Amino acid sequence: MKEYSSNHRDMFPPLLARLKREERASLAVEMAILLPLIFALIFAVIDVSRLLLTRSLLDQLAQSLADDWRRDVPRGLRTTLTPADVEARLAAIVPLFGGEMIRAEGLTLTLAAYEDIAALMTANSAIPPVGVGAPGMLVGYRLDYDMPLLTPFADYLYPSGAARETVYLVVKNGA
Repeated sequence: MKEYSSNHRDMFPPLLARLKREERASLAVEMAILLPLIFALIFAVIDVSRLLLTRSLLDQLAQSLADDWRRDVPRGLRTTLTPADVEARLAAIVPLFGGEMIRAEGLTLTLAAYEDIAALMTANSAIPPVGVGAPGMLVGYRLDYDMPLLTPFADYLYPSGAARETVYLVVKNGA
């Protein structure tokens, strides 16, 4: 094993002392380390806020879609409604909610009809949703929306680069 001469040992303490005193580039180094973290945090806060807003808008949209049938569709026509009719109504009312925040082409609507609460609680007892406006039926409106994220590292959390928001609303049709 090689031994260091005394002049090598004596060289390190003055070098370390000089580096401790040197502060000219410390701000640049600190900013280079912290700035990417700060920007990532800002984008993450924006994305979480957008997710919460999207969820709220989807809740309002599902409720509005269900209310639309009760107010605007005559009772005689309600029993003949098809899922295609509901999707057309949905496409018509989407622009009223959040402007460009929710795009109609990004929404997926799934309808399910149930005879009663007991049928709703069992997973495989949905009736094909033909005539979703039949009196006394429970109708489930499920809206799925993939919201693109801004955060640069979102691909690690969501491989598609978009977060899926889902809202499910069950409404009982009146007589």
